[in-house]
Amino acid sequence: MDNPLTLLPQKGTPKTKLGTLLMLFQSPLFTSDMAMMYLNKKFNEPGVRDFLINKFHNIKENEMDFYLPQLW
Repeated sequence: MDNPLTLLPQKGTPKTKLGTLLMLFQSPLFTSDMAMMYLNKKFNEPGVRDFLINKFHNIKENEMDFYLPQLW
């Protein structure tokens, strides 16, 4: 698993933007709703996508049950 702090931003992505996203993703205020929204928005950015998918492993099952029918 890659360490998100060592991921290099893609071309055209300022380093501050990547750091701001990482701070948001690690914030206690970051919810499963926000994770799904950013996964949809940033799916083409491999580092962000991988970090969010790994983040889903820490989300409670009852929160994720709401999203499962939408994924099919």
